[in-house]
Amino acid sequence: MADDNPCSMIPLSQKLKDIRSSEAAWAALQPKFIASRPVKHCTSSIYDLSAGTLLLGNANRMALQHLQLPTQVGDPLDWRSIVLDKTIIAVGLCVFEHDLIAIITRQVPQWFALHKLTIGLISAPSTTQVGLLDIEMTLLECSTGRAHPEAENTTVFIMCSSISPTLMSKIVGKNLVLVLNCIHTVPGKNRVLFWNWRMGILKTVSQPTYQIAPPYDY
Repeated sequence: MADDNPCSMIPLSQKLKDIRSSEAAWAALQPKFIASRPVKHCTSSIYDLSAGTLLLGNANRMALQHLQLPTQVGDPLDWRSIVLDKTIIAVGLCVFEHDLIAIITRQVPQWFALHKLTIGLISAPSTTQVGLLDIEMTLLECSTGRAHPEAENTTVFIMCSSISPTLMSKIVGKNLVLVLNCIHTVPGKNRVLFWNWRMGILKTVSQPTYQIAPPYDY
């Protein structure tokens, strides 16, 4: 309620009162109220917290659970699900500014899956052995789980990789930065990609001259 939201009809005096009340509660570690909700699914290492939205990944890496943290007693506190048919390897949130979640996924390329079905291979090497993984980015509304209306392309192809790098995504305005870290697989192949997520355009790719530390939360 105290956010600097130009569309808010709350008087400035009330916003200031809310900020002071919140700061006083934090200073004394005395919350106004406590709410809890059980986590019934097995979680993965994927998680995030943005603009009061808490997100936890499922252990099977095919779904995400998220809820909006309450600001007052009586606010709903329900888990919502986003389910994909691909393996989720990273997420990026920009809830307050765009109600946006960018989900980075990997999957076996469709042509390879069709090749296996056509030939009828009885024993085939794993995708990690043959190095066939399509890495893509899906842009959705966090609140609804639907395709984001401001994105011209809601599914963006990133690369076909022989490895599965660790990734980190950050979103500010129309810019989405994707950090690919290959420190444990192919040293020297790290990349930083800058996207215009609204237009689905890759603006530039940078290869750092220094070693990128692996993202701790992915």
